[in-house]
Formats: sequence, structure tokens, C-alpha cells
Amino acid sequence: VKYVNRILVDDICGALLAAVSSDRPTSGGRVYNLVDDDPAPRSEVTKEAHRLLGTESSKSTKTGNAAPRRGTPRNTGNKRCRNQRLKDDYGWKLNAPTFREGLSILLELVN
Repeated sequence: VKYVNRILVDDICGALLAAVSSDRPTSGGRVYNLVDDDPAPRSEVTKEAHRLLGTESSKSTKTGNAAPRRGTPRNTGNKRCRNQRLKDDYGWKLNAPTFREGLSILLELVN
């Protein structure tokens, strides 16, 4: 099982605004992860997207004529990142704490 981390652009903007509008001194070189609260397997995220769209999931759409990929394939990652430091330091709150809320928000935007 390979885990992926996601975040909505609105939540990235919220994190930046929290940091720049804070009374807290600069981070002093600390690193902050901008991710949602629920790293999940890519297959689970895809399954939820299909459920929301009312479509069926297909295993693969690759064809024999597809051009080979260059560089690192996207499906090689397997990370579970945490965002707690940003929440603790700046009081940051997510609009979409998990991929479920994020996908629902995206679906509302396109409908």
C-alpha cells in the first residue's frame, strides 16, 4: 500500500496567511509540511472520487501505444507527512481536513 498526501490550494493559502499575519517570530529555518490530516492510499482516494462522481473505477487505462514516462514515476512515493507543527505554531486550520472533504469541495466547484 502506497500512501499519498494531498492539500487544497485554499488550504495552502490559509497556511501562508496564518504564517505572515502571526505575531510569532519567523520560523528560524523550521520546515512546515503543508498536507491534509489524512495520508491515505492512492487507491482509497480514487475510490472515493469515483463514488462521488457515480462512476466505476477501472484498473488501468494504459495502451500499448503510450509514450514511456521519463523521470521518477508518480506511483513510487510512499510518505505519511504530518502538519501538526504548523497548527501548533500558527493556529492553522484546514478547510478540508481529509481527502473526503477536499474531493467534495472540488466537486461542488465544478458543478
